[in-house]
Amino acid sequence: MFDRHPALFEFALPLISSKSMQFLNGDFGRNRYKLLSQPFGFAGCSQALEQMNRIVKEDISKWKDGDEVELHESMMKIAIDIITKTNFGSHFEDKQNCETLNDGYSKVIDDLDDALLGVWSFGQGDAREKDFEKNMEKFKLEIKRIVEAHIDKKNAGDYDLAPFLDVILDNIDDEDEVIHQAITFMIGGFHTSGTYMTWFFYNLGLYPEIQDKVRKEIREHLKGNGLQDMEDIEKLTYTKRVMDETLRHMKVATFSERQAEKDVEIDGYTIPKGSQILNSLCITLDDKKAFPNPDAFDPANFEDDKNKGLAFSPFGFGIRKCPGYRFANVETIAAAVEVLSRFKVVVTDKENLAKPVYGFITKPDRECWVQLVAD
Repeated sequence: MFDRHPALFEFALPLISSKSMQFLNGDFGRNRYKLLSQPFGFAGCSQALEQMNRIVKEDISKWKDGDEVELHESMMKIAIDIITKTNFGSHFEDKQNCETLNDGYSKVIDDLDDALLGVWSFGQGDAREKDFEKNMEKFKLEIKRIVEAHIDKKNAGDYDLAPFLDVILDNIDDEDEVIHQAITFMIGGFHTSGTYMTWFFYNLGLYPEIQDKVRKEIREHLKGNGLQDMEDIEKLTYTKRVMDETLRHMKVATFSERQAEKDVEIDGYTIPKGSQILNSLCITLDDKKAFPNPDAFDPANFEDDKNKGLAFSPFGFGIRKCPGYRFANVETIAAAVEVLSRFKVVVTDKENLAKPVYGFITKPDRECWVQLVAD
């Protein structure tokens, strides 16, 4: 199943437009999906790994023993730096450009999240809506500037490779679609990943015994050399379980949806062709048949290494699985290796713990402060 109802992302229509991959169905949608997924497959991740390592090292280079770190802000910055520098060209070698993008996006996504949660709605013509429209237009102009700058450098023969940007520029002639596909994949490349990394490190800070096992595994298998290639990732089996448990326990995404392509019978129930099928991840990720201890943050939920099927599909499923799922996992494990090789992460304020807010992405309701302990 590939098609899904356009209402699923209707709340984001002002930002990404109907030309976004999120709205495309049928043969055209399938072909676009295959094309735009290419930079984030195994080969793309392998090519980007060394650069990911450098980016994380640079972003944490000023961290030192005893520092109090704003975890969510830091992880969002790392995620933005990774997706932009690996896939959107040399424009983002300038830190100011990354900060400008982050600032513009933050203003837009706060309003979209509130609209999704029903806190606020479009169409009221109030001051907030006017500010939103102004911020959104400014953000889109910034994306357009990024694309045009890369085109100019590419035409001049003096530019760095930008795998995703190059794919859309080489294959899509519609400038409006180019801009909105760039917005879609750029946001998908850091909004989810930054939050994923936040919850990963925050839970390690809450459960030091789990963190100790992760750090021990990294030391024993990588011996201080960091991630050299994709094969090194396969050695970190316990770390990958903790990553999976982060996605399961925190429900970083809350649902996915598909349209039935034919009549389907499941457990005696007939689902007619054309029906919209919602996979409620908040329910399936707590399935006791698949996860022995669903109410706790427990990596042992993945100890048996058995395929969990649709019970564990945090990035969606089938032929329309999130195209960046592998990229998100690789950058998370790259961050884990670089950070945990240097520091232990400690949550010091356990009286005011961050709680999940289920919206566009499950983000923390407050900043996640942690302390760094070098050892």
